Amino acid sequence: MRLIKFFLSGVLLLYLQILFAPKLAILGVVPFFLIPYVIFVSIHLGLLESTIITFLIGLSFDLINPLLLGANTFLLLLLTYFVQRYHATVNKDKFIPILINISIINVFYFIPLVFIRTVIIEFNAAVFYLFLVELIYNIVITIVSLYLFTIIHKLKLVIDV
Repeated sequence: MRLIKFFLSGVLLLYLQILFAPKLAILGVVPFFLIPYVIFVSIHLGLLESTIITFLIGLSFDLINPLLLGANTFLLLLLTYFVQRYHATVNKDKFIPILINISIINVFYFIPLVFIRTVIIEFNAAVFYLFLVELIYNIVITIVSLYLFTIIHKLKLVIDV
């Protein structure tokens, strides 16, 4: 049942990523809500379950942008593995270690993605500055989204009929 709940929330988040995220763009940088979702799912589910959900959601997102087909899925699967492997060593009571880990996760995601983009398109100085804006913006989005996901996860919805 938990697996279905997380998968359906991933589908809902995928729709929000496609329909709502472009409206939050700053300097042409669209926030990427799937990174905090992958972190959240990886913390709350086992490796096999989170890998399956990440693969399905990542592949669904990649089908929208066929130019980078498979790149997002591969990078999200790597994030799932690293979060599964190393999230227990993080001191979750302090904000600074969480901020550092979220920054590292975003760097591990966006550096290969920028490399792939520059190979496919071409490199210029504007791409580098756009990468820095994208990285900082998505670190903030990841922190806010993770706390929001945690609050929503702790809420219990009871329908009394």
